[in-house]
Amino acid sequence: MREQLERHPAIKSAWGSPDGQYAELATDVDPAQFGRDSESASLRVTWQPDPQLPPETSLDDRRRTSLTSNFKIHYSESSGVDCGVHLEPNPHVDGHLHYQERPAPTDEYDYDEVSLTATAPVGVLWEGLEIIADRLQQV
Repeated sequence: MREQLERHPAIKSAWGSPDGQYAELATDVDPAQFGRDSESASLRVTWQPDPQLPPETSLDDRRRTSLTSNFKIHYSESSGVDCGVHLEPNPHVDGHLHYQERPAPTDEYDYDEVSLTATAPVGVLWEGLEIIADRLQQV
């Protein structure tokens, strides 16, 4: 996943923690590559393979994602914009898979349903980055 992130034109550098195990990846991002004029930005990716999906996860939700891993692909920039594609339980959201966004740290998140066609981690990463890039054009 780290190597895949480093191939994306917006990613300046990527590193994982804990070292060698990569429960979480962090990156420095060039926001201009996403059409943003912020001074700096970062991306955080977490992946939890094969978690036990919460009992409230619906069969439709599982079909829509075709995934059994929880993950976050989350973008933040120095301007305060903060957004991401998440597949995780969240009491504020209907459904397990969602896009969340807030234009400033003091704002509440807005949540939208999204769907992914990819089922493998690398495909999900690239598709999630594409969703984020598209949405950043609208913020």
